[in-house]
Amino acid sequence: MTFSREGTDLTNDEIWERAVTLACRPYQEIIFLDSTEDEPVFMALIPELSGCMTHGDTVEEARELIREVKAEFIYFLLEDGLPVPEPRLLGSYTCVDMSDFLALENETAPVSSWQFAG
Repeated sequence: MTFSREGTDLTNDEIWERAVTLACRPYQEIIFLDSTEDEPVFMALIPELSGCMTHGDTVEEARELIREVKAEFIYFLLEDGLPVPEPRLLGSYTCVDMSDFLALENETAPVSSWQFAG
């Protein structure tokens, strides 16, 4: 995987190289269809990196974007002197029922699966 800093404020080469190295570890990616908006999108997040998330129009786009965002997220943790959480391996996948999150809006919940980055 090639990571790019183009168009970002990631200026410290040493921190960037370390962030890229750490981002290549086997973090889990959760990708699920979010149909709560007018135009559904695929949300992607990394549970070990709280707040590290993005979205795409397709699963493939969401996976590509979360990998880029992951490196940038780790860069800012390192830049701020914060610890970078270790990946945790929970299994190849887990189905998640999103109905609890959508119950207030009376919408049908999509089923998502956890996928390994890699």
